[in-house]
Amino acid sequence: MPSPLPPSLVFIGHPGHELRILGWIAAVRPVVSVLTDGSGSTGDGRLDVTNTTIEAAGGCPQPPFGPLTDAAVYEALLTGGFDTLTDIAATLASTIVERRIERVVADAIEGYNPTHDACQLLAQAAVQAACRRGQRATVFEFEVVEASQRTDERDDVLLLELDDAGLDRKLALATAYARQAGQVLEQEVTGMIARHGPEAFRRERLVPASTASLASRFGGEAPFYETHGERRVREGKYSRALRLHEHLVPFERCLRDWVMSAS
Repeated sequence: MPSPLPPSLVFIGHPGHELRILGWIAAVRPVVSVLTDGSGSTGDGRLDVTNTTIEAAGGCPQPPFGPLTDAAVYEALLTGGFDTLTDIAATLASTIVERRIERVVADAIEGYNPTHDACQLLAQAAVQAACRRGQRATVFEFEVVEASQRTDERDDVLLLELDDAGLDRKLALATAYARQAGQVLEQEVTGMIARHGPEAFRRERLVPASTASLASRFGGEAPFYETHGERRVREGKYSRALRLHEHLVPFERCLRDWVMSAS
């Protein structure tokens, strides 16, 4: 990783996503913002744990820091009430300009959770709005759900290989986080480490974010969150399902319009 490192901002959809790139946070010491409080369906947020973890890794928590619940994000996307979300893009854009941010790192669009995908769309919109105010930045993404360990020869991919001490520190912070966040997350983290082994967490890979439209992604198939939501509707768990073309694509269009009006 080159030095000196450019000023950077990390924007994640849920508290806990920072665990994926703790080594990079420790190396770069970015400002870190979060879209939701991580309360999910339980109502119990975990922002305090994420705040502690980010600071322990060397990052700097920065507003917006979990201003919305998952339910609020879903409702905004379902109803088209996007103002709450564009307000977050505006806050991010101001941070990018004021802190002269040159790299923004956010959740990848994987089609697994609409909040993750909205997070990346918001990051790209914020960077575009900041560019209109004279501050240029590059958006990178990291896999949240997938765990790709492939290497890349491209010059624009940021690949960090943790040494043994860095890996041990990352695993210790992740384990401590999961223990504080509750039994469910603790089981997920310990189970992931058991399945993949510690070495799977040594490499952290940041890729320049794709600017392809949502409509052209997923090979023409419905993303996971859409099929999962429809299943939940049939089971009586959800009243409506979030859909790519009905809800996320209009949000993407809204952000494009917002960027053009931003100053």
